[in-house]
Amino acid sequence: MRENLVQKLVRPLLIGSIATFLLCLVLPGYCVGSHDCPIGVSLLEGGWLSLLVLQPYWLANPLLLLAWYFYFRGKTGLGSLMAWGALIVALSFIFAGTIPLDEAGTIGSITSLNIGYYLWVTSMALACAVSLVYIFIEAKRKEI
Repeated sequence: MRENLVQKLVRPLLIGSIATFLLCLVLPGYCVGSHDCPIGVSLLEGGWLSLLVLQPYWLANPLLLLAWYFYFRGKTGLGSLMAWGALIVALSFIFAGTIPLDEAGTIGSITSLNIGYYLWVTSMALACAVSLVYIFIEAKRKEI
């Protein structure tokens, strides 16, 4: 029963999470000012700069990658921990008012969140849904 539920529920959620993440890379994530709306791949590439000013948002990306890795390796506990950590960090970006724009320390005001951001968060939410499926599977197994 467990393997059947995993095939029917977990794999589509993981594939959806990965596909959604890949889609967010080609769409604008947020806007700084009225015209600068970088696409996700640019944000992934340069987002580590936010760490220099103690903004942890970019860390959601390696946490999500680790979640996928652990899920695919069968380490659901670690995968769940990484997925929920990624989601919390990504959602905290909603409260960011500014973001570093370059290595020189130029700070820009975030004026809007765009579809790329929401897809990014959705990819993490789908990874978190995997942990809920495993909780459901474990609960069903204990009933039997």
